[in-house]
Amino acid sequence: MWLRYMEENEPSEYRHMARMGQLRKRAEAVNEEAYERLDNIEENWLKKHMTGKKKTFMEQLHLRNQARTMTEEIVINEIVYKCR
Repeated sequence: MWLRYMEENEPSEYRHMARMGQLRKRAEAVNEEAYERLDNIEENWLKKHMTGKKKTFMEQLHLRNQARTMTEEIVINEIVYKCR
């Protein structure tokens, strides 16, 4: 995702990093940071919202999907689109 964003929105920086051999290393670092943040936010959100009475399977599924969608938006805005 970050690679596509860089290629489309920062083409000169993308080409420069590709020529210098930094593109793959940077993409791996961004990917690792994004997934760590995604997991942390999602885990905390689910702890907060999965409490209380026992939830049905569909309610749990809905909450997990909602958590994933919300955390992906946060991570994309905080990490992927952040100026690098």
